[in-house]
Amino acid sequence: MTYTASRAPLLIAAVKKAPGTSKGEAPDGREAEVVERTRVVLPCAQGELHLASGSGLQYLEARKRHPDLPPRDTYFESFVKSATGAFGCGAAARR
Repeated sequence: MTYTASRAPLLIAAVKKAPGTSKGEAPDGREAEVVERTRVVLPCAQGELHLASGSGLQYLEARKRHPDLPPRDTYFESFVKSATGAFGCGAAARR
């Protein structure tokens, strides 16, 4: 698995223009710009935060051998929780 957290304004602007991006919710329930289930832009007091995760071939192969492995979304939820804390994004603002 790879994880990305960025506050780079140019990257965030490009991500928000990606096809299919829409208003939605991050895994923790806060409002977000959602590109796909594991790629979001969160509004934070210090500016927007882009969070993304991707799985490589190793995860897909392991999932075939061990179908009881948690789905990718589970890992992304944990990453969002850790990253929002590390980047000072505060508690989720649930709708």
